[in-house]
Formats: sequence, C-alpha cells, structure tokens
Amino acid sequence: MTQPSNVVELPVGRSSPDGTRRDPPPLLQHIRDMARQGLSRLLGQFFDNLDDALFELADRSRSDADQQLYFESMRELRIARQSVERDFIDELDNRICSLADARASGPVGAAGSQGYETLSLVRNDDLEISVAIAGIVSKITSRFSLPLAQLTRRLDAVCPRQEVRESDNPLGPKHLCECFIVATQTIQLDIKVRIILLKLFERLVVEQMAPILDDANRMLADAGVLRNLKDAVRTRPSTSPRDPRTQNTSGVTAAGPGAAGGAAGYSGNHVPHGSPSAHGGFSAGAYYDGGSNGMELAGWHPDLLGNLGLSQSLLAPLRNNISFAGASGGGTPLNGQDLLNAIAAAQLEQANAPLDLDHVPSRIDLRPIIVDRASIAGAKTPGLSGADEDVVNLVGMLFDYILNDRNLAIPMKALLGRLQIPFLKVALIDKRFFTQTSNPARQLLNELSSAGIGWSNSAELKRDALYDLIESIVLRVLNRFDRDLHIFQTLLDELRGYRTQDERRNKVVEQRIRDAEIGRAKARAARDTVAKLIKRKAHGLELASDVGEFIREAWSKVLLFVCIRHGAEGKEWQGAVDTLDELMWCAQSLSSAHDIEERDRLLPRLMSQLQDGVTLIAADPAAVQRLRLTLEIRGAEDTALLRGTEPEQRVVTEKAVFIATEGEVPTRPSVEVAPEIIAKVAALQAGAWLEFQQPNGEPLRAKLTAILEEGQRFIFVNRRGMKVTEKDRAELALDMLNGRVLIVDERQLFERALERVIGTLREKQVHA
Repeated sequence: MTQPSNVVELPVGRSSPDGTRRDPPPLLQHIRDMARQGLSRLLGQFFDNLDDALFELADRSRSDADQQLYFESMRELRIARQSVERDFIDELDNRICSLADARASGPVGAAGSQGYETLSLVRNDDLEISVAIAGIVSKITSRFSLPLAQLTRRLDAVCPRQEVRESDNPLGPKHLCECFIVATQTIQLDIKVRIILLKLFERLVVEQMAPILDDANRMLADAGVLRNLKDAVRTRPSTSPRDPRTQNTSGVTAAGPGAAGGAAGYSGNHVPHGSPSAHGGFSAGAYYDGGSNGMELAGWHPDLLGNLGLSQSLLAPLRNNISFAGASGGGTPLNGQDLLNAIAAAQLEQANAPLDLDHVPSRIDLRPIIVDRASIAGAKTPGLSGADEDVVNLVGMLFDYILNDRNLAIPMKALLGRLQIPFLKVALIDKRFFTQTSNPARQLLNELSSAGIGWSNSAELKRDALYDLIESIVLRVLNRFDRDLHIFQTLLDELRGYRTQDERRNKVVEQRIRDAEIGRAKARAARDTVAKLIKRKAHGLELASDVGEFIREAWSKVLLFVCIRHGAEGKEWQGAVDTLDELMWCAQSLSSAHDIEERDRLLPRLMSQLQDGVTLIAADPAAVQRLRLTLEIRGAEDTALLRGTEPEQRVVTEKAVFIATEGEVPTRPSVEVAPEIIAKVAALQAGAWLEFQQPNGEPLRAKLTAILEEGQRFIFVNRRGMKVTEKDRAELALDMLNGRVLIVDERQLFERALERVIGTLREKQVHA
C-alpha cells in the first residue's frame, strides 16, 4: 500500500532471521500481558474522548474548511478505531519481543529500529511530527524519570546478552509514540490533525502511564530482579555513549596518534585571549575526519544534516544570510583545530565578562566572533564550511529565542545567555545534541531554566543559595569545559540533587501555608453559613437588646465553633441550631397559656444548653445570667397580660438587625471577560507558575499552591513556599484580560526553543 506523504516511516518490531517473531521469556511475557491490558484501557479512553475533542475544535473553527477537516477526520478515526487499537498493541508486542532477541547485534533498537531521533527528515510534515514527539519524550522522561530508569535497569538485567538503554524501553514515551504513529499511518489525515492526535495521546495515554510503570517494576522486583533497586545507574559505564573517547557515536574519530595527544585538550583557564592553546590546541585526530575540505567536522557533512532534525533545504538559506551579515563568508573553511581554538578563545572572553542580572544580554553573532578569533590566531582568510555554519546558525537562533522568551526571568536570561559559546562547542563535538533528548547538555539547560522559574528580579537573589549554585554552574561550564562532555552530567546531577533537597524543604513551608489557607477558607465559609442562618431565622422578629447581643456576641461563635469542628451536617450542628430556635421562640411575646407553660418548662433546659455553649467557647458566663433575667421578665409580662393585669416590668424590643460578618465576600461589579480568558482561569491547576505585573511595574513570579472555595479563591506562593498574594476568580480573570498576568510556559526550554526555530525556518522557506 502506498504510504501517505505525511507519514513518518517508523520500523516495526524486530523479528528473527527466519521471519517469525520469537516469544519473550516468561517474565517479559508477564510484562507484555500487563502492559497490553493497561494500554488497551487507556487507548479506549483516548478514543472515547476523541470525538468530543474534534467536535469542539470543529465548533470553534472560523472557516468552513477547517470545520469540514475535523468532521472528516472524526469519521475516519471512528472507522479505523479497532484497527488502530489492534495495530498499536501488535507493534508494542513486537518491541517487547525484540528485547529478547539475543541474536541482534548491539543495543536494542540499533539494528533496523532507528526511531524518530535519526530519521532523515526531508518533508515538513515529518518534521512537525518529529518535533512533537521530541517534546513529549522530554516532558514524560522528566516527569517519570525514576520509574522509567528503574524499569530500564531491570529490563537490562533480564536481557544480559545485550544492553537495554532508556531509549530502548518499550514502555517509555519514545516507543509508545512511535507505536501510535505506526498504528495510525495508513489513515489519511491532515498534519494538523495528526499533531492534535499526538497531543491528545500524550495527555490521555502517555501521561497516565505511572500505574503501568509501577506495576511492571513491582512485577520484576517480586520475581527477584533487582529487588532492592533504589536509584537507576547504568550497569555498563564502560560503554557510555556520552564518552567521545570510547565511542564514535558523537561524530568523533578517536583513532590516530592525535587522539591520545589531545586528551588534555584545551582548558580555558590556561589560554591567553586570542592565542592558540598552551597545550597545542585540540587534537585534530580526536575530533575530525581527514577530509580534503579542511578537516570538516566528522558527521556534519551535508547528507547527514537529517541528524540535526532539520532538512538541508531549511538550513541552507541561512548561510551568509541572516544573523551574520557583517562576517566574511568567502574565506577558506577553518580546519578543526583552528575552529575549536577560536571558540575556546571566545569562551574564555565570555567567562571574564561582567555579569548584569538586571538587563537582558545582547545577542551574540557567533560567526563573526569565530572568524575574528581565528584571524587573530593567524588563520588566513578564515571562513566556515557549510555544515559548520549550519550548526553555528542553529545554535544562534536557539539562543536568540531564549533571550527573547518572556517565560524566562531577566536574571535567568543573563545567565543562560553566557552558555551560547560553550553550547556551540557541544553541538560541534556531539552531533546527537540536536536529536537526543537525553543529552546531558540539553538536560542541564532545561534543568537550569526550570530551577529559576520562580525568579522575578535580581533583588531577590542576594540571599538565594539556588542562585549561587546556578551561577557557579554557568561559570564552571565557561571556565572548565574543554571537550569532556562528562562535565555536563556531573553538573546536572549536582543541580538535581540540590533541587531535590531544596524542593523538599520548600514543600514543608508550602504545606503549612496551604493548611493555614484551607483553615481560613473553612472558617470563612463557616462564618458565612452562620451569618446567613442567623439572618434568615431572625428575619422579621423583634428581640430584646440583651437577646440580640447574646446571639451576636456569644451564640454565633458557638455555631461557628461547631460548624468548623463538626461541619454543618452533623448532629452537633443541628443541636446548636435547635437551641438558637428555642432561644428566639422563648424571647417572643406569647399570648396563649399553653405556650407560656411550655416556655416555663423549657427555660431551665435552655439555660443549661446556653451555659454549656458559652463554656465551650470560653465566653463570659454572666451573659447567660443576664439573658435568663430578660427571659424571666418576658415570662412575667406575658402572664400578666394573659390575666388582664398590668405587668410590673416590660421588655423593650427592637427589630433584629445582624450586620454582615467578615466571612462574607463583597459583590464585585460584573465585567465582560472573553470566553478564552475564562477558560484559561478554569484550566489553572495547583503547581502552575504565573507572573504578575505589580503596581510599581516590577514583575512578581508566584506559584499557584491552592484553589479554594469551589474554585473561587487562588493562593500563590513564591519559590520558597511563602505566600505572596491571593486572587479571587473574577480578579484573576480581569488581570489576564488587561495583560497584568502571564501564565508561565513550563515546557522544557530547549524543546520549546527548537520547536519555535523550526517554525521560523519553515515560514522563511514558505515566503522565500
């Protein structure tokens, strides 16, 4: 069958040489059966919600063409539902079975199963799908990092004759997304719908994988596979793909006499500005092939540009065109040693530059900087090869996005902006930098931006230990990174370790704030309940001033105490309300002998109940005695009037008026707010970060820690867990309407930047 043009071609699971699929060992069969059951249920939920999602999109469409597109897609997916569910499970079975294929050479997935990371993306639709999957993988890997790592380690132990890496885990986000693409590839769908399906698949399937991962880990642990595993660590460090000296996966040729000689590499601490390395610079043999074009970076020749995740046609227009207009592009391409020496000199200069946390740093034009440093070092008419320039351009565009990203605070932009030159070096050394979401340098960039998400401005960072650590990490990259990529993993582990402890401390403070606010909300609701109850029951009554004062000052507090402690549904609450009813009835003027006799009989018990209530809240017991005297006078007055005689004393009454309590929220004037703003407020969940524009113009970053009073009150805390502000629903919607609040995008920074850059490149290609 001819594949639709917008389908990413992904391989199915590996079979044995004779064409038949081998059944996995019993342990993997149990894992397969458990995963099949759980994922079948999640897929069912996915399709159950799919119609509603597409119908809503069709309903909100502004053009008939889009509306028709969604309705036709809905029909196609209904028809194909059973085949998609079947093909997805079959593809998952293939991948689980492939773990047991001991005859496969190399790590799982290395032979015949490249996945989206190494596709040659020459079609724009494929590119969009690839980027969408990369974002899902990055997000889910971060969210479920521990159970995924533990399951990978256990699967690796079950398959001792071959290495199982995280990217090989068939229950990981990468393989689940690929299985979904394979299962839907024969359906004729527009790329817009395919991306929507992927996002919905992420939310309803991949994000719900935690119980399945936990069950798989528990099943293997119960079977004795790494029963006491706490932290997932690689069992084969000698084959770490992050070490360019032991493997050639990063596009580095490690052969030749120069490899050993260049092990020391270049240290930014020992090279004067504008000079070659004191150790003889980088070893050409360690990083470059012997091509006749000036020792071009191994792995970066044009026909392998698909490894960037970008097609050659997207990158080619950038050469000698944008971002580097002032540079000379007609010179001889720099060889490897000159290129990396020039970058090293620029890196040293950046390390010594002053740091300004109050302003967004200026963008860096990398190409002229590299060419200038090479000229100073003695290179004649230096230029860049096309492949090298593609890398330089792409890194430059990524950091342009970072410096213009409103989701980053200015201090974080100031710090991350200094990493542009070191990250260019990473991209030139390791071709997997753009395609491998698990790359430590990429993860460090994401972790740094995530760590500083709560920063507002430089003033609050003076005593922030996290800031001190982040600044230290940036400086260590600038000063110590020569060619050993292990530094990024070391710094990443250090940052994650600190954040784990820091977040644990902050969560304790945050929980106290939440508990206090929940208590306040409960008290506020209880006060409102009591106030409404008393108003309703006293409506139209005339009460003696002593009675009204007792209800306001004493019994309302008894009701409040009971409501908070026992709720407004229990027998304790009903008993307190009944006592209030009896008090109000006894305080009225009665005209029948039966009613007067009933009051006289009821009065001793009522006084006892009132006394117990006053004791409960530690109020003045004399108030009950004054109330008793007033009710006795009322009784004598009613008896005298019934007998037709003039009473000795009369009780002066007045219409009962009970003012609003502090628990009642004043009514706000209604403001027309667009439906999309209302939807944004309604979609907010605890843990989201927002940036508020304060009256003085300064930004304030705050995390939503609690939504109270049935979604009407929002409590916000700062990075340390302390409360900084609260908003009611109407106020928050109005702030959004007027642009005074921004919902901070918490997606991984690198993936977000790469997605935007690809979109920009595509627009330039369309309008070229």
